[in-house]
Amino acid sequence: MSKLSFGYSLGLLLLLLALTGLMPANAGMRSQTLEPVRVDLGEDRMLPGFAVTVPCFLSGPADVEVGKIEMEITFPHGQVAFEHVRRGLISDQIKAEITTEVRISEVDPALSVIKLTLTAGEATPIFSGFLFDLVFKIDPKVPMDSPPIVLVNQTRVYTFSDSPELVENVESQDGFILAVSEAPPVVSCFFYMH
Repeated sequence: MSKLSFGYSLGLLLLLLALTGLMPANAGMRSQTLEPVRVDLGEDRMLPGFAVTVPCFLSGPADVEVGKIEMEITFPHGQVAFEHVRRGLISDQIKAEITTEVRISEVDPALSVIKLTLTAGEATPIFSGFLFDLVFKIDPKVPMDSPPIVLVNQTRVYTFSDSPELVENVESQDGFILAVSEAPPVVSCFFYMH
């Protein structure tokens, strides 16, 4: 009988060792640590002297409820002028508040900084998708087909709660504006046009 209990104990010990070796060390902690919350700017292209719209998108894990996004977007004000923010589908649906303030950069007077704050409505967090468009006008003196104008995006994200906390795992992508020599094609419906 002692052989059976020793063999049973040894088998149980080997089984436990095998299972713990196969399980990842962070199996229970997968929520916010692996997938970041992303706040990304897109790009647009147009002839110099015309307006462009640069979209902003939010994405991230479903278990992180976003309550507020603070962005500082730095751009060369000699090449483009910031005009306004146009609300997107998500910000309209949740009745979010968007505020902007534009100032000259303290580091480089050739740059301007947009401080943009998007705050969730009272009952609904900000969810993933298209948040808004930043509308700029390209200076008519910008050479056509010149290198892209970079909109440097620095973002902070806060949780949706009575006592919001800074979300640590946040990534962002800069935006781009291209002054092109040919206007982009306009998509239209053949049947509507005839």
